Amino acid sequence: KVTVKPSKSLFMNEQAEENCEQICEAQQHNQAAVSKVLELLSILTNLLGTIFDLFKENSDLIKRPYLLIQLRVGTLFMETFVFKVVPYLQCHFRTEIHEAVCISIIKNVQHRCTRHLVNVISHGKRTKDTNLAKETPRCKKVLESFIHKIRALMRKNQCLTALWGGNLKEK
Repeated sequence: KVTVKPSKSLFMNEQAEENCEQICEAQQHNQAAVSKVLELLSILTNLLGTIFDLFKENSDLIKRPYLLIQLRVGTLFMETFVFKVVPYLQCHFRTEIHEAVCISIIKNVQHRCTRHLVNVISHGKRTKDTNLAKETPRCKKVLESFIHKIRALMRKNQCLTALWGGNLKEK
C-alpha cells in the first residue's frame, strides 16, 4: 500500500498563495472569462468520465493494453487537475457565482475519474498484471494528493461539509 503524507509540497506555500490572491484580484473584473474556463473544465471532466464509462460498458475494451492506456492517461489528467486546476479553482471558489460550479467539477472528477482509476488498479492487482502494477504507485500518489488538496481547498473556504469524507476516502 502506497501512502503519501501531506507535506508542504502538496499544499500551496505562502508565496504561491500570495500570487494566487494577486491573480484573483486581477481577474475579478473578468467574470465572463472565468465562467467560460469553468464551463470548459466541466466539459473536459464530463468527457473523460464518459470515455471511462464507454470502456466499462464495452467488454471488448477491457483488455490489458486498453487498461494500461486508461491508467496512464487518467494519471496524467489527474496530475494536471491537481497541480493546475485545483489552484485555479481555489482562486475562484470564493465567489458565490462560481462556488457551485467548482464543487460540481470536483465531485465529477472524484466520482467518475478517481473511482475508475481505483478500479483499474485493483483489477491489475487481482490479475497480477506487471504493467499495471508499474503504473500503480504514481497513480496512487496523485490520487492521494488530490484528496489532500481538495480537503485543504474545502477547509480554507469553510465548506468542508460540501464533500462528505466518505466520498474523499475513495481514492
